[in-house]
Amino acid sequence: MAANPSYLNADIFRDSPTFDSSASNQRALQASRNSFVPALTTQRSFKTILNKPVLFQILFIDNIKQSKFNQIDNWLEFQNPLAVSTDKLRNSKKGSGANRNNRIIKSVDLSNDNDTDSNSLTDTSSLNAIYKLTLQDSQGNLCYAFELENLDFLHSSDRSSIANALLNPLPVPLGSKIIVYNCLVLEGTLMLNNKGTEYLGGQLLVLNDNISSKVIKNFKAMLELLSTAN
Repeated sequence: MAANPSYLNADIFRDSPTFDSSASNQRALQASRNSFVPALTTQRSFKTILNKPVLFQILFIDNIKQSKFNQIDNWLEFQNPLAVSTDKLRNSKKGSGANRNNRIIKSVDLSNDNDTDSNSLTDTSSLNAIYKLTLQDSQGNLCYAFELENLDFLHSSDRSSIANALLNPLPVPLGSKIIVYNCLVLEGTLMLNNKGTEYLGGQLLVLNDNISSKVIKNFKAMLELLSTAN
């Protein structure tokens, strides 16, 4: 019989994850016993504070500073780096400086100690982004969360995993776990800051498998819904 997976790589809602005796795991275990129900908070007050730690898994990450059209374009490029949009090719021809800044990265030498190439992967994405997160607690409750300030784990210029940076435009894998506490709540939405957000890591393979196709399909459906509404 297979052992239950560690909570970092488990679905904290559907699985029965394990927590070892380390301090971070025990904090996560305690936080997993609490829940956050957005509907209840909005009934009580427009503005409140989440004063108990809650363990969440990140189901989706949306850069709200970038249009859905541009995000689709970025995901298409990650699917096929050679399929660069006409606009980007045109912009890359406007000068030698533009040519240097719009390189198509076909491969990265992971043995190279020079961080220039790896850092360039994030210069135009996570560092200039504003993220909206879709979160789920251990009871299955869903909520949205916005950054009140740049969260360190989403905006690091030196990503802990260059492999993830190469696979897709997301700053961290989907299914990553965070603990949120002492957090401002506005109309059932969490407003995150660094002091009240602890990033634990992990991922859910089912969410990250074939992620480019899933995200592109999702964004196209959003755009179609908006066009029909108008």
